[in-house]
Amino acid sequence: EIKNTFIETRKLTFMALCGSGDVNVELIKMTYKNFYSILDKVAVFLQAYLSIPIQVHQVDFAKIWTDKKEKIRQEFLNHSQNLSLLALYNIKLDVYGTKGFNYIIDEQTKDLQRIRNFIEHKVVEIREGEMVYDDYRMQISQWELGINTVRLAQLVRCAIIYLCNFVMHAEHEKGLSCCEQYRGSGRFF
Repeated sequence: EIKNTFIETRKLTFMALCGSGDVNVELIKMTYKNFYSILDKVAVFLQAYLSIPIQVHQVDFAKIWTDKKEKIRQEFLNHSQNLSLLALYNIKLDVYGTKGFNYIIDEQTKDLQRIRNFIEHKVVEIREGEMVYDDYRMQISQWELGINTVRLAQLVRCAIIYLCNFVMHAEHEKGLSCCEQYRGSGRFF
């Protein structure tokens, strides 16, 4: 599901970026929202895979990492040696930053969340020039919206790869612990 949604959204993004007109602008906005939805699907997968005690309807990629006290969840700390999980967390920091320090790791991704908020809840107007915004309206060039959509697509692609690697590593670790149990019991296989 996650991979197929990404593939189809990427195709639509390419079609929208190669075209012109209002329909293509709206298609770029739709694909932008779809890429964020894919990140939320990654979070839902992590919640189910790691048995994180959160209601499914409350899971999203920004909030799954910490508990109510803003501490990293133990379910993630249990896999702290898994670099793919750390990479997923870094994508979270790239896209959403941190609440405590209002800190975003990658300067190029600092506007991703703001653009999403305007696409979802406010007004986005396509105008040439630099991006400007107030409380209700954002003006952004089609080129800048396209570049940020591609940046988001790249982060989502990485998140999918890191998720696959995380699961593969975690399953491998489970297999090793099974083997150690057999060795300890004196059984051979």
